[in-house]
Amino acid sequence: MMKTNEMKKRLMMVCLLAVCMIGALAVYAAPVYAAADGTTARNAIKLKMKQKYTKTWTSENYDKNCYFKFTTDKQGIVTVSIDKLGSGSIYEDYYYMYLYNAKGNLVWTCDTQEQIKNPLSKFIYKVGLKKGTYYLNVDPSFIFFDDEEVESTIKLTFKKTDYSELEANNSKATATKLKLGKMYQGYYGEEIGSSSKIGYMDWYKFKLTKGKKYKIKISNYEELFSGTALIDVIDAKGKTLSHYKYGYPLSENGEITFTAEKNGWYYIKLYNDSYGDQRSYKIGVYKK
Repeated sequence: MMKTNEMKKRLMMVCLLAVCMIGALAVYAAPVYAAADGTTARNAIKLKMKQKYTKTWTSENYDKNCYFKFTTDKQGIVTVSIDKLGSGSIYEDYYYMYLYNAKGNLVWTCDTQEQIKNPLSKFIYKVGLKKGTYYLNVDPSFIFFDDEEVESTIKLTFKKTDYSELEANNSKATATKLKLGKMYQGYYGEEIGSSSKIGYMDWYKFKLTKGKKYKIKISNYEELFSGTALIDVIDAKGKTLSHYKYGYPLSENGEITFTAEKNGWYYIKLYNDSYGDQRSYKIGVYKK
C-alpha cells in the first residue's frame, strides 16, 4: 500500500514537472512581433475607414516614412486627408505619398506641394481603387528649425462605385475598362503627365463596332482645360486618331464625336502638360 502511494506521488511530481517545463518552453519559444510603429510596410499602422490617426513629427523622426495599411472590400474611391502643419518650427510643410497594392506594386503617387497654397487646412486627394489591401507610405519633407514637436492627423474615407478609374491606369496595358453609356469618375495631377510617374496619366479602353458613330463625353471640361490637359484617342495598334490640346477642338459641350474605323478596342489617354493641383473629371463613351 505504501509503495503504491509512493508511486502515485512520484508520478504526480513527474507530471507537474512536465507541465512546468512545457509552460516555460512556450514562454521562451513564443514569437516576438515588432510594434506597429509605421516605420516600414512590415510594421504598417492599420487604419480603418473614417478612423483618425495622429502622427507626432520631431527633429528625430522627420526624415522617416510612415506606412499605413488599409483594406477596401469593394471597388471605389478612397479619399486621403492629412493635415498641413503650418508651424513656424519647420521650413517646409509637404509630403510625398506612395500607394502600393498587396503585391508591393506601386499604383499611385502624389506630391502635395501643389496644394500648399490653397486655403484648406488639409491636403486632400482622391484615388480610384480595386477591392483589396493597400499600403500608403507618407514620406515627409520637413526641415525643423528646433526641437519642437508637431502633429498631423491622417484620415481615410471610402465611397463605393463601379464607375471610376482604377489606379494604376497609367498605361495602355493597365487601362480602366469603360462600359458604354456610363460616366466614370477620374482624377489626375499634379505633375507633368507625359512623365513616367504613376498617377499623372489616365488611360481608358472601350470596345467599338466598325462604321458606328460614338461620342466621348467629358464633364468639368471647362475647368479641366483651363489648365493644360491633353487628350489622345488611340486605336488598338497604338495609332493616335485624334489629339486634343488644352480642350481644342472639343465642342462647347465637352464632347468628341468620331466614327469607329475598325472593330475592337480603342483607348483614351488623358494627361497633364504642366504642374497643378489634382483635377476631378468624369468621362464616358456613348453611341451617337
